Amino acid sequence: MVATGSDGRRTIPATDLFLAPYQTALRPTEIITETRWPIRPQTRHGFAETTHRAGDFALAGLAAVVELDGPEVARARLAALGVAGTARRLPTAEQALLGRPLSTGSIEDATDAAAKSVDPPEDVHADPETRRAALRAATRRALEQITHA
Repeated sequence: MVATGSDGRRTIPATDLFLAPYQTALRPTEIITETRWPIRPQTRHGFAETTHRAGDFALAGLAAVVELDGPEVARARLAALGVAGTARRLPTAEQALLGRPLSTGSIEDATDAAAKSVDPPEDVHADPETRRAALRAATRRALEQITHA
């Protein structure tokens, strides 16, 4: 992310931007003016979220970027939202995809790993099991988007 403010411009790695709910690494006079996304050949992406109603904050969601080498997954980056104070990577779910074709079996393995790797909070909107189920659905849908790209 590129932030611009009264002191000029600076680059903030995406992993360092979000500190806690409603808190970022932005200084009071900064706004994000640019995002940079590395694009590699054979890269596909998907995003899905589960909400009570359209426009609500997500109970859970998943952003996926997958790089293919032929039919097999060479690289995977999966980030969950709504299951922790900030978005978080899911390395065990990423590992479940590596070296395998993106198929029903690998998607189910990644979906299971995603749900098992989070400890969602309980609040007035959902209990932890509901959020895990929402993450399962979002993970499946985001990865299925990639198979249809």
